[in-house]
Amino acid sequence: LHNHHFHGVLYSCLNNSLKHGDSMHSAPPPDTLAIFAWILADLPQYRQPQEIYEDTINIQGDPGSNGSCAIVAHNFIEYCIADDVPQWTAGSAASFRDQALTELIAYHCLAENSE
Repeated sequence: LHNHHFHGVLYSCLNNSLKHGDSMHSAPPPDTLAIFAWILADLPQYRQPQEIYEDTINIQGDPGSNGSCAIVAHNFIEYCIADDVPQWTAGSAASFRDQALTELIAYHCLAENSE
């Protein structure tokens, strides 16, 4: 979260890189590398990334797609990891929000019944 806006950032330990995706196509927050350096400081098996690569991500802004930055950031990470995850588009914003709400309700119900 940076300036009330969510960005997607994915660390790859295979090639020691950070991928950044933003639904407003803005630059990553200036402290991103420092944050990952802090996260990885006590994990000597992982090297700290030295640069951030921009990745392709659809832009929000069409009617009905505003306010989707958290869902787009989450989708960016899922999409980078799994081949079978559809990529968010402005036209699919409502269905992605519905899916997130459905998953949140299902999680809540499972958590309530697990005690």
